[in-house]
Amino acid sequence: RRIVDSAVPRGPMGVSGYRAPPIHPREFAAELSRKVFTNGADYEIVARQYADAFCATLGEARLLEFTHLEWRDLDAEAFAKVLPLLRLVKTLNLSGNKIGTRGIAALAAAIREGAAPALKEFRFAMQQEVPLRFTDSSALHEACKARGISHSLTS
Repeated sequence: RRIVDSAVPRGPMGVSGYRAPPIHPREFAAELSRKVFTNGADYEIVARQYADAFCATLGEARLLEFTHLEWRDLDAEAFAKVLPLLRLVKTLNLSGNKIGTRGIAALAAAIREGAAPALKEFRFAMQQEVPLRFTDSSALHEACKARGISHSLTS
């Protein structure tokens, strides 16, 4: 249901509104531990299956586009925790979201620390309703520049 729901109205170019960022396998396991299972062993199986599926899909992806999902700072901070697991992504597009200063800082820190080691292109054009000052995006610009990542950072 998080991927396609015909009951959700679509905007321009199929844009439908908010969708949460991928959850880090450790955080998924922590959330899962607060759930009730009929068999206690099921928790470990489900957590392992999620981690395996996460690494097999996002960890192996070369192109990721999380555009126009209405992400804000908390979403970007959560996604920054996932970036180190994106081993093979070469192009990352977060355009059209509503990420502000805190989210940008979290993404910049992750990139500066070597997350997404194969990243070559980072697209980051924010919605006009979230105007960014140069100082907001300068840390992200510098982190990308230091790693030789081609980037388009605009608001």
